[in-house]
Amino acid sequence: MNSTLLSGLLKDYDPGGYYCELLGGLEGGKNQEQLRALAPVIEKINALTVGDLRKRTAAVTRELYNLGITFTVYSQRDQIDRVLPFDALPR
Repeated sequence: MNSTLLSGLLKDYDPGGYYCELLGGLEGGKNQEQLRALAPVIEKINALTVGDLRKRTAAVTRELYNLGITFTVYSQRDQIDRVLPFDALPR
């Protein structure tokens, strides 16, 4: 695995049994062209702190709610509108 790419925020990232479209296959050998294409995205993610990622996730959640991208669970009257769940780092 390319240790330079997996530093910063991604150093201890574990998708937990899910396939990660960004990092999946690095061990098995994404080819050099794929690694070059992914490097800017990975570097941008690595430049974030956990706090930055949490702030961005909260901002996206607010925006999804404000845009009405929600669903309703009618059996739970205390929380009618829920934001569609998403992963800040898509897997």
